[in-house]
Amino acid sequence: MISEERGFTLENTTIDMLGTAEKVTIDKDNTTIVNGSGNKSDIKSRVNQIKAQIETTTPDYDKEKLQERLAKLAGGVAYFMLVLHQRLK
Repeated sequence: MISEERGFTLENTTIDMLGTAEKVTIDKDNTTIVNGSGNKSDIKSRVNQIKAQIETTTPDYDKEKLQERLAKLAGGVAYFMLVLHQRLK
């Protein structure tokens, strides 16, 4: 993941950090990535993390969203929204 918290910014991102996918569809609200070629162990780790969150989450809405995320990730399709924050100079 490219984020300042992990030491990455869009300015220092290179093309080799982005990976590949069988299909990418983008519209004004969503980005859909089908069969991305992510690191299998990273994906499995994230799946396990989401499963653990589902077990400990009590609000039904949050649990439902986590289950949707898990289904999409495990199914080989990822949906995400890119949010950019502009810094005031």
